[in-house]
Amino acid sequence: MYPEEICALYWRECEGLCKATNKKYYPKAVSILKEIKTICDKSHMEAEWQAKFAAFTEWHRRKKCLMELMAREKGLA
Repeated sequence: MYPEEICALYWRECEGLCKATNKKYYPKAVSILKEIKTICDKSHMEAEWQAKFAAFTEWHRRKKCLMELMAREKGLA
């Protein structure tokens, strides 16, 4: 698989976990975000990461628990 396809699958999984609005899924979603960022960094897809991550945080900005977990993770933003 290519990095773009892998990232697309991970984004879908992450969105699915966050749409459930069940806080117990948020740590897994943050873990997936870290994996996506790693793949994007290694594949020189930083611009795509920034755009998708900004859209993701804007969409889920009202989920305080998720935002706090993301803020605790170093290197996500």
